[in-house]
Amino acid sequence: MVVRPMSSDGPASQQAPEPEPRPGLAAARPFWFGSRETPLFGWYHAAGGSRPRAAVVLCNAFGHEEMAVHRGYLHLARRLARAGYAVLRFDYEGTGDSGGDPHADKRVEAWLASIDAARARLLELSDAPRVVLFGTRLGAILALANASRRPVDGLILFGPPASGRTWVREMRALHAAREQALPVSPPEPEAAVAGFPLSEAVRNELSALDWRAAGAAPARAALVIGRDDLRGPEEKLTAELKERGVDVTSSSVGGFAAFAQDDPLKSVAPELVFDEIIRWLGEHTEPVSVPAPASVGPVSVRAPLTDAAAEFSDVREEAFHVDEVFGILTEPVAPDARARTVVLLLNIGANHHVGSNAMYVALARQLASRGFRVARLDFSGLGDSARPVGGRENDIYAPRFFAEVRAALDFLFARGVERAVLGGLCSGAYVAYHTATADPRVAGLIMINPLTFHWNEGDSVEVRSRQGFKSSHFYKQALWQPKTWARIARGQTNLKGIANELAMRAKRRAHRESRAILARLSGSTAETTDVERGFRALCARGAQCLLLFGAHDGGVDLIEEHLGAGASRMRKLAGFRMEIIEGPDHTFTPLWTRRLLFRRIEEYMLQNFGGKA
Repeated sequence: MVVRPMSSDGPASQQAPEPEPRPGLAAARPFWFGSRETPLFGWYHAAGGSRPRAAVVLCNAFGHEEMAVHRGYLHLARRLARAGYAVLRFDYEGTGDSGGDPHADKRVEAWLASIDAARARLLELSDAPRVVLFGTRLGAILALANASRRPVDGLILFGPPASGRTWVREMRALHAAREQALPVSPPEPEAAVAGFPLSEAVRNELSALDWRAAGAAPARAALVIGRDDLRGPEEKLTAELKERGVDVTSSSVGGFAAFAQDDPLKSVAPELVFDEIIRWLGEHTEPVSVPAPASVGPVSVRAPLTDAAAEFSDVREEAFHVDEVFGILTEPVAPDARARTVVLLLNIGANHHVGSNAMYVALARQLASRGFRVARLDFSGLGDSARPVGGRENDIYAPRFFAEVRAALDFLFARGVERAVLGGLCSGAYVAYHTATADPRVAGLIMINPLTFHWNEGDSVEVRSRQGFKSSHFYKQALWQPKTWARIARGQTNLKGIANELAMRAKRRAHRESRAILARLSGSTAETTDVERGFRALCARGAQCLLLFGAHDGGVDLIEEHLGAGASRMRKLAGFRMEIIEGPDHTFTPLWTRRLLFRRIEEYMLQNFGGKA
């Protein structure tokens, strides 16, 4: 096991870059930068051993779009670094792993200031002779707005909306559609879009962003890459930039639709688009013959990267690597006995370590403020972790994950941790359960909406993902709702699939009940499943198990197959607790349901681990 804590000066490794398809971790470095009050989190990708041709700042999309393109940004950063460019990808203030309040107003100014800070820090690190901004969707609008204030050498705009107002309108329509699909309406209007905080004041700020209102030329040259799924504003934007004196190249290379999916699991890195970007950069940035002023191993760094940890009021965060696995450890600034317990939050599907809707970041900081340590991990091939040789990316049920959790536990126990709680939603819950049953160091288990306990190579990820079927209870209720029949009439409901799933559940339930009846008649004990035996073994060794389900999630039927209605066969065990929460979808998208979830988890931690030394 190779452990790479990120707390010392200079690159994390002095080894030569690893061969493809595993770009060396030494060439990419996580760190925080900007102000101490609201530090920003980013990744510096160095341009090999020579002075870079340019510094390229990757401006994030926002919300569910950023989640989808996160891994693709990693691929682009690596390709640009190999082509001779210094790259910084980062999170805006109040988003991702950066500091700041995600619920605050005046976000646009904060995000534009974040781009300013990223530009300054990247130039300081790389000594590059020129700056290029790249952005996708809202990131494109923000990059253009930033460059309109402080011109850059190049702009690369991928799938830009017609304006900030257009983007807000699209996000609100998406939010409304998702709200309609929720089993319970929110108790009050939410200041959010698809699970990400966005107040009315911020929506108004964003709506005021319009590239047609800017005056001076924002860049010497620009590359505008349109969408391939619908007609966009590329022609008008190209004409507008040309009128301002910008040398504009317009591209229609395909790749946007496969990239900007509604789920990171489906997102495909647009390699043809990346080819186009590198070709365009080569034509608009001259090679630099002067060597870099400082070179350490394979990584050129002008200013040392020392900020691998940051403080957020009463909590501290630190980046680390354990073999292929990248993680962020959140802990109290002044740790006490509670800090001997660590919570490991495991990937939700193909979402990176911030969790769906960035829920893991908020949960980690909330628990750390109560004294616990929390580690958020990216399994190999997910998020910011390297893909192992022979492994696949976004392989969300890969057997290698169990060993990766155990290696992370080794690292954390060496840091003074004495007990661990494993937590995860969906596929993260699956990995947490099987690791907990095998590792006696695990003292607690938090499972949120698991959709399977058994996975075989070749199984359908769609069935096991958030596209899986809802609970039987949900469908019984839905039959009495007019909107259900309206959806059926419009052909928006998979009637055949639902009917087949319900028939299979009824068959399994009948078989299970008949075995229980026969067992009672014969005076024997009903046969238990391997899942029930696993939970009983966990409770027997003193582990505390918390299972949390949305009332309409398909995982409710799953758990009842193994543990009886309402987990009735486990009720007498002191270490087992199951709760049903009304209102959430599979990933607890509505903010009010997430607050309920966090409250349940915090109560569980304080009750079971709050007073243990």
